[in-house]
Amino acid sequence: MDMFDSTAVSLIPRDAPAVAGYVGGFWPTYPELVKDWPHAHRLSIAISAGEDAECLDIENGDARSQDAPHWYRRQRDRGVPRPVLYASVSQVPAIEHEMTRAGIPRSAYHVWSAHYTGHPHLCARACGLAHPADATQWTDRALGRDLDQSLCSEAFFPAGPANYVPADEARWEREYDQLLAKHHRPVRRRVLRRVMTSRRKLIWRVAQQTGWDILNRAARYRQLLRRTE
Repeated sequence: MDMFDSTAVSLIPRDAPAVAGYVGGFWPTYPELVKDWPHAHRLSIAISAGEDAECLDIENGDARSQDAPHWYRRQRDRGVPRPVLYASVSQVPAIEHEMTRAGIPRSAYHVWSAHYTGHPHLCARACGLAHPADATQWTDRALGRDLDQSLCSEAFFPAGPANYVPADEARWEREYDQLLAKHHRPVRRRVLRRVMTSRRKLIWRVAQQTGWDILNRAARYRQLLRRTE
């Protein structure tokens, strides 16, 4: 499966089967991906060990390989079944060493390597890895654009349908937008904020019971709550 990511989401193909984006930093693109690619597989990326996401970006200026074990355990505690570690192919062995030293087996996490050969591939021994990568970002000029493209293994995303927005959540979001459009007074905004906070707790509880993508729910509700500030 092909996965695309870019700091300019307008460059990502509308029919992309999978997309990835940041939850923080200078380009917090993930909430926009959730909204505009509802039927694609989506991967959230943290640029520091202090952020929560499905993937940790390990490179100069972002997280370090030493941060991986602690970040990994926190994501597992949050319910992420198999966290992803992203890094240049040359840095992957150091990351695997840190994880092994912390008692975390290679089978417990995904590796997303960056290796710009210009040809779709999954990094393996020929690229210097002891274990094959689960996804490889093989170009940063996909379709002739400032766009990253990765090849993902079949096991990289969970089996079953891609992420979706449950009907009741979509209905509540529309209702909230309509209310905000009609009421601009600060007092009314505070009331709406309390209502939406309560509904967020309900969605969270249902998500835990039914297996919805909880991280996507949280991202959308953070976006909604920001509108009332």
